[in-house]
Amino acid sequence: SLFYNRLDSNTSPTDGYFISLNQEYAGMGGSTHFLRHTFKSRYYHPIINDDVILILGAEGGIINGLDNKNVYINDRFFLGGGSTMRGFNYAGIGPRDKKNDNSLGGNRYYSGTSEVRFPLGFGKEMGLFGAVFIDVGNLYKVDVDKSSEVWDSSSLRSSYGMGIGFTSPMGPIRIHYAMPISNKSYDKEKYFDISFTTAF
Repeated sequence: SLFYNRLDSNTSPTDGYFISLNQEYAGMGGSTHFLRHTFKSRYYHPIINDDVILILGAEGGIINGLDNKNVYINDRFFLGGGSTMRGFNYAGIGPRDKKNDNSLGGNRYYSGTSEVRFPLGFGKEMGLFGAVFIDVGNLYKVDVDKSSEVWDSSSLRSSYGMGIGFTSPMGPIRIHYAMPISNKSYDKEKYFDISFTTAF
């Protein structure tokens, strides 16, 4: 893992950025054989003093099976819900079994977010804030038997929404409402959600 941190705070950043790169290898014995690469970054910049903050984020991942082995479902990526792709349920985006409608996870994913966070005017010491945001991303490609019937698309998904929250010592806790802009008919939506996030 490689991590570069220039944030002014690790729990409630208002300025700076971080970049994280990670690589995992599985194959020294056992039945699991894969090579996984993941990337994550966030950029924070105050627009008006230190109160109104622009937040830009991007992340992505690739996992490949080794020695002609498929990637097992518990090693694949999942996307949706929480602080990633708001407006969709957890594991609501990506390859899905046509027969039982189960999420299969995926071998490729990417997501990005653009958000403006602002105080709600109840006193800065209370840590209350509002936010508006747009999320984009997708999860696709899955290792399955050729006879399997799977929904899978590389089409971009996107959503927009707003939220309110407060800053705790461990990081922001927030409630948000989001609506998909572009999605597939088999994606699972979730308009209201509660999330707890840290800078990392």
